Formats: sequence, structure tokens, C-alpha cells
Amino acid sequence: MWKTGGTHTLTDATRKRILNRDQHQCTATMRDTGRRCPATSNLEVDHITPYSQGGTDQDNNLRTLCHWHHLKKTEAEAAQGRQAKRPKPKHPAML
Repeated sequence: MWKTGGTHTLTDATRKRILNRDQHQCTATMRDTGRRCPATSNLEVDHITPYSQGGTDQDNNLRTLCHWHHLKKTEAEAAQGRQAKRPKPKHPAML
């Protein structure tokens, strides 16, 4: 079993199937070139829609990312979550 964050785990079979499907290469697209990330090591299986937000372990919700791209995606999701929870500032005239 492979931890995917928190307490959720993927089976070894699922992880292997996704890595094989994605040809053991990160599936992220590089912004500067528009090409697929060339990383073939430090690979992780990522939930496109996070499990904590109702995402499933179905193959169409899983993809291979290198550690760096997975970290960047997770940081962006965390920032979005903080943004959503932050109360909207009120204009001083409205106080």
C-alpha cells in the first residue's frame, strides 16, 4: 500500500497500473515549453481531484507526477484552501 497523503492509501496494483499507463514519466506539462516533464524518477501517483475533496481512486482521477510537480500542486491546493477560508475584507466605509 502507498500513502497518498493523510491516511489514504493506494494499492500497489493501482500504483503500478498508473505508472505503466503514464510510461513511468511525469505527466505535468512544462509552462515554458508546453512539453511533458521529462522526469522519470521520484515519481508519485497523484489524485487529480484530491481524495479529501471527493476524488476517487478510479484511474481517470489518478496521474503520475514527479515529486517537484506534486509538491507544487499540493502547495497551490493548500493556498486555494486558505484563500477560500479567508473572510472577505470589508471596506472601511462599510464598518
